[in-house]
Amino acid sequence: FHSPPTQRGVSARTATVLPLLLITLLSVACSRPGGGEDEAKDDCPINHVIDGKFTGWPEVTECAEWDKPALKGVYAELYLDYVGKTVFLLNDWHLRKDGPIGPDFYNRFQLATSNGKVQWVIKVYGDNRMEVTRNDVPWDPAGRGKGASGFGPSPLHGEPHTMYEFRLSPVSPGPFWLTEKDPGGGPLTDPDDSLVQEPTAFVGNFSPTGGVTVSAGDGPVLVAASPQKSPPGTPLELHGLSLGDKVGVVTFDSTAAAVVSWADARIQVILPNIGGPVQVTVNTADGKQSNSILYDPTCAPDCGGKSCGDDGCGTSCGDCKKDFSCAGGACVCAPKCQGKQCGDDGCGAACGTCTPPDECNVYGQCICPVDCSGKDCGPNGCGGTCGTCTGGKICKGDLCVTKPVDCDPDCADKKCGDDGCGGSCGSCGGADTCVKGACKCVPNCKGKTCGSDGCGGSCGTCKVGVCWADLCCVADCQGKACGDDSCGGSCGDCPAKKGCVGGVCVCKPSCNGKQCGDDGCGGSCGSCLPFGTCKGDVCICSDACSKAACGAFGCGDCGTCADGKDCVGGKCGCKPKCSGKQCGDDGCGGSCGDCAPGQSCTGGFCKCVPNCTDKVCGDDGCGGSCGDCAADKACSEGKCVCAPLCQGKACGPDGCGGVCGACEDGHSCKDGKCVLG
Repeated sequence: FHSPPTQRGVSARTATVLPLLLITLLSVACSRPGGGEDEAKDDCPINHVIDGKFTGWPEVTECAEWDKPALKGVYAELYLDYVGKTVFLLNDWHLRKDGPIGPDFYNRFQLATSNGKVQWVIKVYGDNRMEVTRNDVPWDPAGRGKGASGFGPSPLHGEPHTMYEFRLSPVSPGPFWLTEKDPGGGPLTDPDDSLVQEPTAFVGNFSPTGGVTVSAGDGPVLVAASPQKSPPGTPLELHGLSLGDKVGVVTFDSTAAAVVSWADARIQVILPNIGGPVQVTVNTADGKQSNSILYDPTCAPDCGGKSCGDDGCGTSCGDCKKDFSCAGGACVCAPKCQGKQCGDDGCGAACGTCTPPDECNVYGQCICPVDCSGKDCGPNGCGGTCGTCTGGKICKGDLCVTKPVDCDPDCADKKCGDDGCGGSCGSCGGADTCVKGACKCVPNCKGKTCGSDGCGGSCGTCKVGVCWADLCCVADCQGKACGDDSCGGSCGDCPAKKGCVGGVCVCKPSCNGKQCGDDGCGGSCGSCLPFGTCKGDVCICSDACSKAACGAFGCGDCGTCADGKDCVGGKCGCKPKCSGKQCGDDGCGGSCGDCAPGQSCTGGFCKCVPNCTDKVCGDDGCGGSCGDCAADKACSEGKCVCAPLCQGKACGPDGCGGVCGACEDGHSCKDGKCVLG
């Protein structure tokens, strides 16, 4: 195929599978510490705009949004960056090339951070929605997460294809692993069933100072062990990728552990009698060996100098009284800055400072004092204007005055702003604003109490707590033994056989390897009804196949259904036919899906319906045209109307029964210009 111009440092070549590759990203993307979306250092004009494409490419070739991929998989190239506890990711998924995906289809990323303690599931939909769960609980990004999908060429693939991009924050530094699934290259049916797994797994480390170290492989990958710091004999779970479905061997240094259960992504073992920190390794049944991770079973409570907070072993050094929070092991006043940008925080400090010319009002909001007193036009002091001049007048000295007939524009020593004759000396790009003819970066701290001001400075520092998502945040673990501390951290981990619910460690159901029976918490691992009974946590057939016409119920195969029928609950019924269809009849009286407004179902696919009712020109609603107007006509609301011709004219007829303007007293119109006399 024909490749487009390439980015700096990127060659146009097809993707290859890398069985095991370790790459340290010295400069994955043009970024700076503390930066974020739409920010860029001086020599890099574009940096991480979440729009589902390579922003600025191919126009920008010296330094574009992404320099080179972190890793190459089978179906995609992965571009990854980590800046200021924010993960930026672009997935160049070149498998799907037939057209953009629908709004209900998505790219699914599974991300484990904080040494496996925090499990993220990120879904980026075709309509740019982004859904996130954190440890199986819906997580509201609240402006800290954003996703987008796109369809088009990329630096490594000239043929248009699907791309995804997202931003996630805050994400703690440390080890991580990542897998991804995407709608495949064939017809789309059910969003979940249409997903194709990228066989390459990505494992690496987010650096506290920014940047990423990442590797990929098709062998077993061990990511984390939990719970940490447990005594010998404790059930322990190992999390990873491609660990196999058959029981292999788990070693703690040279000591083999007893295996309780074994699955492809999770292994449960009994912690052997080990005395100190050891390296844990998994050897799969087919002879493959994983990487090793460090496990430390020892734990000594430490409350030295602490009056509250974690003692390092999952319990507390003490609780704080009302209106106080625990920060760094001490009970401190909890600032009250909810919804405030500035003003008193109730603890003798400020909730933030306003950037001039903004001033702090009584409600704790930074408000710019607009000043248009005695002005007809010109700047209002807050980035806006006091008005615009009409009737051929121009703005001079904040007043509308008559434009001289012979006016010489003056842009000496000016890069932007008014040229003195109603024209412009230029405009500023990016976050810059024109100040007295020069483009300058204007700090922006609205809605922030800390973090970057967008111009290399800071919006403030936190005297108490930490800066999280540009706000000062004090961790809240009052009355909580586990779970989120509200500032991106954790209030603690639960012991084995317990899970965290509402900040409390509760019994964790155990149904691994069970079809039915007790879940260990007073609940059930499943029912064998209507054709079986539970015996030894396994469903067995109670009466051969006397009640079933098809399927298998713990005692063998009870038969198959005729063509066109499906086995549902032991009975043969109509089999819906929706393979390769987005909409229309499923053959069983149901539907394969509904089309969006303005679309119709044709041959099982939703297609846009052109609409030119009462229109002779303009857009037909599907990217086409309802017709063109003659050269002297213009299209307005679907009708061809007379197009006024006033280009270069200040007065006189406009060719459509109107005028291009009127002259002042003492002037007359001649050849479209106002002249004296």
